[in-house]
Amino acid sequence: MPPKRSRIISDVETGVAADDKFVMPNFESAKKVKTGEAWQPLNFTSKKPKASTLIQGTEGKVESAASSSAATSSKSASTKVGPFELDNYYIIDCLEGLKLLPDACIDHVCVSPIYNLAGLSRSHGRGLSSSTKCETGWTHRIPYADGFKDCLPEQEYRDMQIEILNEFARVVKPTTGSIFYNHKNRHCIFRDHSPLDWIEKSKLNVFQELIWDRSTSVNAHPSYFIQSTEKIFWLTPTRTGPRFFRDRLPNEFKTHVWKINVRKETKHPAQMPMQIPYNTILSTTEPGDIVLDPFAGGGTTLLAAAILGRRFIGFDICKEYEQMFWERTLTMIQSGELPQENIEHILSRLKEKLA
Repeated sequence: MPPKRSRIISDVETGVAADDKFVMPNFESAKKVKTGEAWQPLNFTSKKPKASTLIQGTEGKVESAASSSAATSSKSASTKVGPFELDNYYIIDCLEGLKLLPDACIDHVCVSPIYNLAGLSRSHGRGLSSSTKCETGWTHRIPYADGFKDCLPEQEYRDMQIEILNEFARVVKPTTGSIFYNHKNRHCIFRDHSPLDWIEKSKLNVFQELIWDRSTSVNAHPSYFIQSTEKIFWLTPTRTGPRFFRDRLPNEFKTHVWKINVRKETKHPAQMPMQIPYNTILSTTEPGDIVLDPFAGGGTTLLAAAILGRRFIGFDICKEYEQMFWERTLTMIQSGELPQENIEHILSRLKEKLA
């Protein structure tokens, strides 16, 4: 039986909004970010540097950035949450990592778990725990870097998701925190299987459902309409309203339907546009808040947090994706897409990881 996964199913590596650009405010002014004024699009390319230039010529830039950020930042040295240092990526199973976190320590979770597409197809109508292959439905397997197949018995998958969601309910701050859980309806045995089937069995409150309009899909089975949307469930630990700053977002993202196309930019097989965690983090957190992604993949949520001056923790079990994250971080520092004042706590680790 395959191990429980820490993997993000839709991990970008970059994203494009309706105008084919990553939409974000001009981060040169913190006041503009807070008020939603002077929004300017940024063409977010984040191209991977050549391996031969990853470190060469970087030390001076890193040290210069460290001096600059140390002189201007009011934040203290890197701190810990439980056993985990902030602004770091850990090779650990998602549930194992979650169980090591103390209660009410996280401000924001933006996550997209494995979808168990092949596993659903294998769980035949005779029972969700069956290993019999489904004759109709999804049989594709996403080619993850370490060869993992998303084919858990469906009931085991659902039980695992409930356990993960219940850990979110414990570790996220109860009156202010938010969880954004990206998933989709999966089709098999001539019916849709909604993530609400297990979300509503967890301890979390469904605060709102957002729709991610991808405009396209690889799920083109001829027996039903092409599915071109996914869900982003806004979940909260309690039935009180979380912090929310809608006016920080541009008008195109103030509704519950987000039209964001996907553009392949990295080797990760499943992409989440950077725009999604950027929107969720900006609209529900403050600078210095702690963002968690326990299915970190290529680190899109973590990078969005860093751009916005939030602290982050990422979990995954694939070292190749961890390396991808640090390479992307370096590229964003070199290109100026990651503001120097937000990277003070990342620099020493970056030099170590890419040495």
